[in-house]
Amino acid sequence: MRDIPTSPRPRLPALTLAALAGLAGPSTAAAQEPTETFAEEIEVRVVNLEVVVTDAEGRRVPGLAADAFAVRLDGEPVPITHFAEIAAGPPGAEPAGEGAGPAAPTAPAPGASFLVFIDDHTTLERNRNFVLEWLRQELGSALGPRDRMAIAAYDGREIEVLSGWSGSAEELDAAIGRAQERRADGIRWVAYARMTGFVANWIGNATRRSVLAAAASLRVLPAPPGRKALILVAGSWDPYELGRSDDFASWCVTGPCEGLYAFDALADTANELGYAIYAVDVEGRDVQGDWEREKRLQETLAAIADATGGQALLNTDRRRMLSITAEDSRSYYSIGVTTDVEIGSRHRVEVEVLRPGLEVRSRRTFVAASARRSGELETFGLLIAASSPGSDGLPAAFEEPDLSQRRRMRVPVSVFVPVGEIVWLEAGGGWTARLIVQLAWVDPRENSDVETWEVTLERDEPAVAGLFEHLEFELELPRRRHSVLVRILDRNGTADLFRRLELPAPRRR
Repeated sequence: MRDIPTSPRPRLPALTLAALAGLAGPSTAAAQEPTETFAEEIEVRVVNLEVVVTDAEGRRVPGLAADAFAVRLDGEPVPITHFAEIAAGPPGAEPAGEGAGPAAPTAPAPGASFLVFIDDHTTLERNRNFVLEWLRQELGSALGPRDRMAIAAYDGREIEVLSGWSGSAEELDAAIGRAQERRADGIRWVAYARMTGFVANWIGNATRRSVLAAAASLRVLPAPPGRKALILVAGSWDPYELGRSDDFASWCVTGPCEGLYAFDALADTANELGYAIYAVDVEGRDVQGDWEREKRLQETLAAIADATGGQALLNTDRRRMLSITAEDSRSYYSIGVTTDVEIGSRHRVEVEVLRPGLEVRSRRTFVAASARRSGELETFGLLIAASSPGSDGLPAAFEEPDLSQRRRMRVPVSVFVPVGEIVWLEAGGGWTARLIVQLAWVDPRENSDVETWEVTLERDEPAVAGLFEHLEFELELPRRRHSVLVRILDRNGTADLFRRLELPAPRRR
């Protein structure tokens, strides 16, 4: 997080709407060189775990009480503060019961929600369409009357929501049909994989962006109540290719920045929002004879799914992706524990069933995500979402870039904050507003980043509509074209303003 120090009042001139029309250059610099700020925060959180229990044959085990489970956080036992069994039958059946023990009262359970994320960027079209056709065939039999599904696809530049949350098999069938007609770029990466040099970096960045787009898709659509599952139609994520990316560690979106952080970011976001991941082996055995690569792909899918309490749908299971996911989503135990955690830290979660011969599946990690990290991923999602909810009218513009460096450029970004749309609090004889400003960017070579600033604005008089505060920030970017999203979040209120900008490649001198 970057913090812009506050200067004595009056800090910035207010601009009228007429003066803003041409987005002229700033009359006063809005920010000094930002500095990193660090803070440790401890808070009490309730960690909710959705646990699937099976016997040796993989059949669900109902009727267990809270004392049949033990939960450990980072190896230390923690008491169970909430327990419920959700034991709905097949589609159309009423739930068997919910509560803290065998004599629990019956209550209707909410339907399950399935978000289908389709990675067109790194997946072969024939393999993608094969698994999507099986998904279409299961809609009528596996989707229950209370269930809902949403479908989103990513093409390397933006996420397109093909269907919002819907329980209509007809609407979802039509959306899947549109998904099958979309272009898929997987064949390009098959060809590039045989090349070396900068292309290896390009493939790694493509994989990284697809993984982060999957995480961002969880925030593009509002998270519904009840059991949620992410059906991941993206079977070409090779950790070997990701690890060859030159800027592999350039952007950490959540949790400690170690190892394959992009995969961690996806699992952490799913756990934070309550999604179990069901990762579909899209390629199957279509790996051009590279069995080591197939093993890596399947192990990667299994690791992502296992971290969230879901499953990797490998080989023939990909033909039953919806029915397998739905079965898990209708019969499970809901367990809650309370713990003191440090914001931004990742913790290991272990759930054990104490009856011999039974197996348990639940998420393996818990991240006490900070508002900053959650906001960065949400901002990245706004940038790559084809149609994002909210405002796109925040006045902002690029100034003339500094091209003194050979391969990079410094680009000033002017942002004009409408003072009448944010909350000002009276303090010290004046008025103060606190903002979070985020700038996200992507370029054609699969590079991306999000930068965040904390800004304090001060005024001598109350804010009025039609006035603007001028802020200026600077991005250091590779010398090529970029898509940029400027976002302002009001820390005193609820305003959420953003603007998409296109930065053309600089002319050669």
